[in-house]
Amino acid sequence: MEFAVGTALGAAGLLFGFKGALDGYNALSDLFLEDTGLHYLALRYRFEAFKFEQLGRYCKVDEPDGACILLQRPRRDQEVFLSHLNEVQRRQQFAASKFLDKYNLGEEQPGTPAATTGDGLVAPESKSSWVAMLKEQKTLKPNSFRSRLRWCLSHKEEFQKLVEQLAQLNNDLWDLAKAEEDEAARVVAGVLKELDDFWVRVRPKELNEAQIATTVLDGLERFLPSIVKSSINIQQLIDQVIVQVKEGIAKDKSNLASDDDGSEKRTPSSIVKLLARAKAIQAEKVEEAAKRVTYINTAELESFEVHDHADVSQAKSRYMGEYQKKGKTKTPVLVEWKVVTAGNPAQAEILTRIEALGTLLCSAGAAADFCLFESLGLYRDRSHEESTDGSVQRIGFVYRLPPRSPARQVPASLLDLIQAAKLHHSRPPLGDRLALAYRLASAVSLLHVSDWLHKSMRSSNVLFGPGTWPSSAAAWGSSPSSSSSPSSPSSPSSDVTSPYICGFQYSRPSDDNSLEAGEWGGDGGTGNEGGLDYYRHPSVAQSGWTKVAEIYSLGVVLLEVAHWRPLFSSSQLRKATTLTKVHWDVMKEVEGTKAMQLRGLVGSVFVDSIRCCLLAVSGRSLGVETGTSAVEAKRLNDAFVRLVLEPIAACKA
Repeated sequence: MEFAVGTALGAAGLLFGFKGALDGYNALSDLFLEDTGLHYLALRYRFEAFKFEQLGRYCKVDEPDGACILLQRPRRDQEVFLSHLNEVQRRQQFAASKFLDKYNLGEEQPGTPAATTGDGLVAPESKSSWVAMLKEQKTLKPNSFRSRLRWCLSHKEEFQKLVEQLAQLNNDLWDLAKAEEDEAARVVAGVLKELDDFWVRVRPKELNEAQIATTVLDGLERFLPSIVKSSINIQQLIDQVIVQVKEGIAKDKSNLASDDDGSEKRTPSSIVKLLARAKAIQAEKVEEAAKRVTYINTAELESFEVHDHADVSQAKSRYMGEYQKKGKTKTPVLVEWKVVTAGNPAQAEILTRIEALGTLLCSAGAAADFCLFESLGLYRDRSHEESTDGSVQRIGFVYRLPPRSPARQVPASLLDLIQAAKLHHSRPPLGDRLALAYRLASAVSLLHVSDWLHKSMRSSNVLFGPGTWPSSAAAWGSSPSSSSSPSSPSSPSSDVTSPYICGFQYSRPSDDNSLEAGEWGGDGGTGNEGGLDYYRHPSVAQSGWTKVAEIYSLGVVLLEVAHWRPLFSSSQLRKATTLTKVHWDVMKEVEGTKAMQLRGLVGSVFVDSIRCCLLAVSGRSLGVETGTSAVEAKRLNDAFVRLVLEPIAACKA
């Protein structure tokens, strides 16, 4: 075989190496996808395949001799590149041998002879025998092949290491092929297009588009700096290519799902853009983000107080209203008030943060994956300010409510529902509760990936859309009285699978310090005035809010979803002496005798996921102290997906 003069690789040898490695990526990707317990691992592995494919296209390895840009690189670079290609194939072969040996599918034979350069360098195999063997077994014995695809935990851990090793090798290969910034945009476009195609394949199974987007954004953030010569703005880069990706996907309408109202459902690539934008806003200076806030004019908004909250404390901060821009029809809105007193020494900074938060919420739009209402902007209540002689400023976060929402009916909260269900001795089906738990856990995960702390995760801040209180039918097995009205919590809902998270008044970027002690004062939105906020971990008072502390709050909410009851009554909380004692009472629900009873009610897997959330602050379950640093944030996201999201998704009612 002849090679280009003065090169270590030669175009033919390089092409063999790339094709062999790419075949290996595709074969193992398909293998992982056959096992319903490995979809998250398959995704991470497939992401590496996306990167590798884009590398081959950028380097022009399949074009005529001399076109490949690597053939123009110094001999040392070619040697390292060749070594890395060999290592990629060696790692793939190791993974395949685990499967072939375990299930006695045959003994691997030598692959296609490797090419050798005139300098004695060995190019990778162009075709490995294990790839052919896997394809043959899948064709000849499809049922037997699938039945064997159940990997033990030790093998899953080995494949986890394999993905990490391949990621590093991929980054090293790209480092040798240093791309210009305009080439980086093409790489991102290619990866995101492949990403949406991948979603179509796994969508009916275990991974949703939010999980895929979260994984890929993390991969891009670690990968992109290695492929360009200078630093790049990842959010801007993704913005540039996302339109091209969506246009490409739109050519095949079968790749797009639609929501019930006919609107296009979010694809993973669009969620990647949303996450990147949210991270970019929170990474910039608060003053800069605050400058882009949208304020609603007094003439456009009418707000009014409605007193039908199960949580009486929310009646003061949550109003209904109607919003109407000039020439448009009225739309029902929810207004959540944030009060700032003139005597607060941090007043100016708090107002700036409120405006920056308003910018962030508006950037998210009606983000179903974040479980958010569409934010219309902020409203400054001048009349309230005047009535207090300027001593109190009241800023409203204004959200558009879903279609068919009544203008003067406050959306029911999870607290409303579980209190009503306690009266009726009823619960929604377990499948609905599991779906709700997954939606909430997934939303919190997305918030954290975008470095967003909610800081008020509790049942009173989980709302539901219109029709939550049906006026008839004995939903969940209850028998409401004939006097029940559509706006009364005496008629529990039959649909709890589409939640909206509210209460963002104290929300902030994860690495900002808190300015307001009031965010853990009073009853904390528990609906028990004078009682302790049992959603808050005791450590928050000293250490402040962190991602793991918020995961604890999520765990308490999920515990209430499991029981479909409030964990504590008002009288119990008033009698409680310390938050630490309340915390230990919470832990008893997932440990010991009470835990056994709960396992019988909702299953061990769900209970274990809740327990994992409740142990997050101690570091015993998710393996991080706070989740704030980049390293800990990555570790936390991986652990949360593996130990909380995936198990809940796999639960069967």
